[in-house]
Amino acid sequence: MRFSTFSPVPPIRSSSENRHYPSSFMLILLDENLPHRLRLLLDGHDVRTTSYQGWSGLTNGALLEAAENAGFDAMLTADQGIRYQQNRTNSTDALIVLSDNDESVITANLDAILAAIEAVQPGALLWVDLCGITES
Repeated sequence: MRFSTFSPVPPIRSSSENRHYPSSFMLILLDENLPHRLRLLLDGHDVRTTSYQGWSGLTNGALLEAAENAGFDAMLTADQGIRYQQNRTNSTDALIVLSDNDESVITANLDAILAAIEAVQPGALLWVDLCGITES
């Protein structure tokens, strides 16, 4: 499993509003560039697709804002450029970027993705490298 954190940003909230991610549950937005079937594989989490939310076609900035305003804890995406395009200084939801969006690669690396979900902190940007591990 290979993942690294890029520019973690602590949430800007009062102590009564601080999010704590329980190890057993998160509300996760699945970006439209990932296979929708992934939502069924992330047991123990409420995973919703952008199309289910009615957010298909939103730009990255608008999508991240909509997700945060709707109370999502994290967003999963394979958009490689999103980490450079968005100012996440005041973000409270986590962003998990997968290095690949191929369904067979994702399925073969499900444990790494679940570990990243467990490890991510509010406001953090987490890169999950799925390269080199493929389905046999």
